[in-house]
Amino acid sequence: TIAVNLAGLPAISIPAGFSEPNHNNCTYEVKVKRSEASGGLPVGLQIIGPQFFDEQILNIAKNYEGARGDLSCPAIS
Repeated sequence: TIAVNLAGLPAISIPAGFSEPNHNNCTYEVKVKRSEASGGLPVGLQIIGPQFFDEQILNIAKNYEGARGDLSCPAIS
């Protein structure tokens, strides 16, 4: 993120879902719904564009969030 900011590029980071360990091949999958991920960590998506494409970056983020749907947040106890 710091390198992107220093380069003067527009960027945005948005929530993408929650990680779910896949023990078969030591990788992680991203689950959008918290109920689908058993104890997963939050995962973010960073979108970076060329200089002066701020509005397009915001539109991409808005469209992604609309397609992704609402994220279920865990209850805080």
